[in-house]
Amino acid sequence: MENYDLAGRFQKAFEFFNQRLFADKLPCVVITTQRHRGANGYFAPDSYVQRHFDEDGDMLLPEYKVHEIAIMPDSMYNRTDRDVLSTLVHEMCHLKQQEYGSPSRHGYHNREWAEMMRMCGLQPTTLGRLDVRNPDLPAEEKQKDEGKETGQKVSHYIIPGGAFDEVCKELLAGGFTLNLQMLPQLVEKAKRNKLKYTCPQCGINAWAKQGIKLACGECMEKMECEMEDPDNDEQ
Repeated sequence: MENYDLAGRFQKAFEFFNQRLFADKLPCVVITTQRHRGANGYFAPDSYVQRHFDEDGDMLLPEYKVHEIAIMPDSMYNRTDRDVLSTLVHEMCHLKQQEYGSPSRHGYHNREWAEMMRMCGLQPTTLGRLDVRNPDLPAEEKQKDEGKETGQKVSHYIIPGGAFDEVCKELLAGGFTLNLQMLPQLVEKAKRNKLKYTCPQCGINAWAKQGIKLACGECMEKMECEMEDPDNDEQ
């Protein structure tokens, strides 16, 4: 089976949004999939450091560092490609602020970042998609209040007709997909260790490994396995 390059798909989306939403001014980053409790993604500045050696193979001081954007695997499977890609752009706004703005303390979402989000067509809110202002959400699912735009934990919802909404439609209409349904099966379903045997006379059941010869203690009849071994020719 062909290897599934999820990071490559995110990199392609990063390049598209960088050009269309950020005037192609954001630097390259390392895009990873990581698990982090309570988040759909995160931005980590200077996460990767250049390995730099002299002619003798001795380590030299690095000349540069590279930022990281991570998307949580657990946040992908119950969300559309559009929603997952909005998380990517959310983190790209952190990247823009890191390069051209004034980020606050680690993890805090300040007003400068919130303005960058709105310019990209994402409404920052501590209530995320459940914010009462989100027009894409059914009324019965919405919270009664509006979320705050700043704080330690701030998510967002997509502004209909906003910049992200429009360019994302263009990306998806061009055939782009994260194609998560094509992920290879990495873990096979565990095989059953025991099978059910049934007495053809009285119907009593017993469980044992495949190939075991069992007889009913009441009827003295040979018990039949629910799944005969296809390689066993014994009658």
